[in-house]
Amino acid sequence: MVRKKRCGWICELCQSIDINAFETTIREYFSLVHNQLSNKMLRQYCNIESPFVASRLLSTFEFDTAGALRNRTYQLKKKD
Repeated sequence: MVRKKRCGWICELCQSIDINAFETTIREYFSLVHNQLSNKMLRQYCNIESPFVASRLLSTFEFDTAGALRNRTYQLKKKD
């Protein structure tokens, strides 16, 4: 998937547009891979080169965080 400004994520194979593709990917990561996510793990899982881009994408979610700066990990918020 490739991100296009303001219109969502575009599949490189079929050119379909999905505005929720990244959210789906994050949910799949938490359900299939691990219950914690770091910037580095996200970049490896989504094949993102830039730590800055990964940080910006992570900031769009309301995660519980642990640690600071380079040791920060993200977890899904627990439902009350």
